Amino acid sequence: DNTHAAGAVSDATNSIDIFTIPIAHTVVRCIHTNLLGATKEVTMVLKGTAGGSMGEGGDENALIYRPGDHPLTTPLPAAPDDGFLDSRSTKHRRLPHLLRDLEYIFETPGTAMRLLLPQPSPTRVTNIPRSIVESFGPQSLLTFPAVWSRLLRLAQGMDPQKRKISGGHVEYEQQRWLEAFGLSINIAGTRDALAESSSNSTPNSSKPPSLGPTREAVGKLFVALLREIKLWLYREGLLETGYFLLPANTGGLGERGQSEGLQRSTLHVKSSQIAALLPSPIKEANSTVAHACQLSCETSVKMTEAQLALIESALRHELSQHEGRGAIMGDWLKIPHSPLAGDSISFHLPLHRALARSIRSICSVVVPDESRISEPGSWWKLPVLDDDFPALPKGVNSDPGSLILQHPLCALLRPTLRSSNCRVVWSAGPDCSTPEAQLRRSRSRAVSAAIASAKIVHSLCDHPLRCLAASQQIERHLWARNGSSATGMALNYGSAPLCRSFRDLDLTLVQLSASGLSIGLGARRVFSLLVNRFSMDGYLCDPKLTSGTGSGASRSSSPTSGGSYGGGSSVWQNPPRLNDPDYAVVLSEAFFTTLCLVVTELPSPPPLSAFDDSALRRSMRRELLHALAAEPRSHSEAMAAASGAATRRDESDGSSGGSGGASSFYSVFVDVLKDIGQQKKQGSKTGPPTYELKPACSDEYDPTFFHLRRTEHQHAMDNIARLRRLKLSSGRKDSKKCLPLVSSPPLAHPRFMPTRLLLHLPPMDAAIRRMLLFALTDGQWLPPPEPEPAEITNDTDEGNFTETMGAVGLSGSPAQISLQAKLGRRTPNRSVKRSTSPMKHIPFSPAIVAASSKSFIEVLQILTLQVHTLEECASLHRTQPCLDEESKSLSASLSINSYLGRLIHVPFSLVDVWSLRCYPEGPLPSKGSGANRGSILGLLIALYEHRSDHGNGSRSTSDSGHGDDGHG
Repeated sequence: DNTHAAGAVSDATNSIDIFTIPIAHTVVRCIHTNLLGATKEVTMVLKGTAGGSMGEGGDENALIYRPGDHPLTTPLPAAPDDGFLDSRSTKHRRLPHLLRDLEYIFETPGTAMRLLLPQPSPTRVTNIPRSIVESFGPQSLLTFPAVWSRLLRLAQGMDPQKRKISGGHVEYEQQRWLEAFGLSINIAGTRDALAESSSNSTPNSSKPPSLGPTREAVGKLFVALLREIKLWLYREGLLETGYFLLPANTGGLGERGQSEGLQRSTLHVKSSQIAALLPSPIKEANSTVAHACQLSCETSVKMTEAQLALIESALRHELSQHEGRGAIMGDWLKIPHSPLAGDSISFHLPLHRALARSIRSICSVVVPDESRISEPGSWWKLPVLDDDFPALPKGVNSDPGSLILQHPLCALLRPTLRSSNCRVVWSAGPDCSTPEAQLRRSRSRAVSAAIASAKIVHSLCDHPLRCLAASQQIERHLWARNGSSATGMALNYGSAPLCRSFRDLDLTLVQLSASGLSIGLGARRVFSLLVNRFSMDGYLCDPKLTSGTGSGASRSSSPTSGGSYGGGSSVWQNPPRLNDPDYAVVLSEAFFTTLCLVVTELPSPPPLSAFDDSALRRSMRRELLHALAAEPRSHSEAMAAASGAATRRDESDGSSGGSGGASSFYSVFVDVLKDIGQQKKQGSKTGPPTYELKPACSDEYDPTFFHLRRTEHQHAMDNIARLRRLKLSSGRKDSKKCLPLVSSPPLAHPRFMPTRLLLHLPPMDAAIRRMLLFALTDGQWLPPPEPEPAEITNDTDEGNFTETMGAVGLSGSPAQISLQAKLGRRTPNRSVKRSTSPMKHIPFSPAIVAASSKSFIEVLQILTLQVHTLEECASLHRTQPCLDEESKSLSASLSINSYLGRLIHVPFSLVDVWSLRCYPEGPLPSKGSGANRGSILGLLIALYEHRSDHGNGSRSTSDSGHGDDGHG
């Protein structure tokens, strides 16, 4: 047996059971003890013990078994630090051999199911002697998911990094990040084997398991991973030896401080949020309810009874509104973190990515038509994560914790709660009767479970999102002071093929959170978190007006100010100041690129049968198409690129049954290559034949496809522009066709389809308007001010800037822009008289717009995706009635008419702004009325009429995204 071995020796009088624990448990414990024993804290304990500085019963007892401990009932502690990265076992690659052995165990048919599913009776628990089962109880025996999750936690948050925001370039770079990534990659291989082997075959059978056992097995793994994430967030279950690695000269910000910096959080609740909705018993005794509370809940929370009553009231109202579907405490938890500002970040999140890998695995399990027809509202749900808990009837008065614990995640985390997680200072003192003590315990545990659930839900999106943001910043050279080590980390994290074990899984968790239900934050909160983690707060929103004249207001003398508004004293509010003004431009581009990936690269729908390879064909077509778009490839290179769409199950030998296997994978590859590729003419060159993309498939190219690097995308854009011209030239000469910038996104799993509601949020429209305004004004985040009459006067007949402005008729953009007008934005004309103000600027004009080189190709892609997904998102509230209320409301509000209204909507702050008025009241003429220019459509029309690179009579190459290549 691959999972355990057992034997027994008995005689007439007594019996002695001789047994071993399951082999998988043994290998995991061996890896765990090797890593744990190499930590800095353990090393210090051992050195102290060897030196005789500790007596009997000292801290070394934490490293040995005590009487009553048993390997199957006593979990190993988590590592207090990541000193194992400097150990010999890590540096000399000794652990990969053990991880490979564990991978072989998982791949044995039926073994993964045995390990994940519980045994039907205590007498069959891995052949453990009855005496041990009776002594400890079957419930106290460690399951393999719990042991495996604890092992993954050792690498959770290891090798934290901080952006160097001041000083010079780092002189001596550490190379321990190589050991960290090497360990993560080896763990990832074993993790993937467990996730995919659970659905390969059942024990003692070559047939794949049915959907029910597979969902149950993966559900057990989900439970263990979520509970271990809770322990990690609260820093519980660590090895406690009495040593604290906090150097005295760091102010307490040692390795523990950096780790805790990844998890800090505060809880904000105000009584004004629920003032009119408090239950009547609390209304009568409102003196015991706090008006507001702001509590630190990093590893524990301490509150008064009045604050407890406020949180209970808010929770009951929240849960009664969405009946267990929706984020718990979604708007209350505040977790400040900014990688750009120097906060700690770790690229290693094995617990989160194991959860994401298991989710993608269960989403690819066969779901036959019978199950889809019989269970239309639940077949697409994830086990455990999306389970429905019966809510209490409305109006029923029960104890305060009963309704709170109805939330699925609260009930799941209840066994991990400790009394230290939530401490309440009771107004009547600690002494009370037994019934009162039970009520107090129930209330505190309910609130403790709610806070822990909120932290986990937030962490499932936040920690992966931090990695995504930091990776984008490093790729755009914002971490230059950190040296080449930061570049190497970003390269391993975000480049194929390693990105499938890191970045792609982080995207999956962000998508899971955006899709809502009880385990996700929902589209609105995820969008807000995206803006915050990319440091775009105050930038990607409509410009704001303020009546004050403080430091955050933009004066009329500023080159980016808006002056007065409507004749009043309102001024524009400046965006937050970054270390470098150019950072905002780079980060906004990274933000929209990441958003395109989140809404596009969703998990595929599950197959209908074991012979259904449609999902594999779609994924392989997408991978191969973009590989050929970047450059022609040989047959072997094309197959290597296409393998990115295949899982272990697709590349296996097919022994598990069905149509899977290497032969099926190769046949699909041959069909796809024949469909989208053609052999390139070799000419006089010798060598293997190469394949290039057919012109007919050029419109399927995605400018933000995530398995191509940015340099490869530049080559692909040039090739796609050429192929699209060939495609259009092959048609009728008198026909005109405009190809979209990006085609419709791939089909998505029903569980993840609500993620695309991100595209239709009101804040998304505001971000689009702000970026279009930024491109129109050639890099100004605020509308340009109206020039004063004395600001532009001319004493000579030469260099008159107003002539350049007046030369533009109502026909559109100027036919020719002088070099002086282009440079006028930076070097003022000598003939321009300056007023007494300290700084003046060239007034906003069509020449400024024509000379603008600010790219907005990502914004155009977002707008195109909005059109592609409008119908799909507008029907979600009908096709998926189990959605949370916020997603339902947003979906029900979508229609063609509402979308057209969004396109022409002008926010209040941009109404009647001088720079957006039509000529002659404003600076920009138009062929049309010029009304609603502050809207998305109005800004697009202004850019089309006045930008010199839109392809209408100009062949400028300043922006590869707007050339005359057949797409708008």
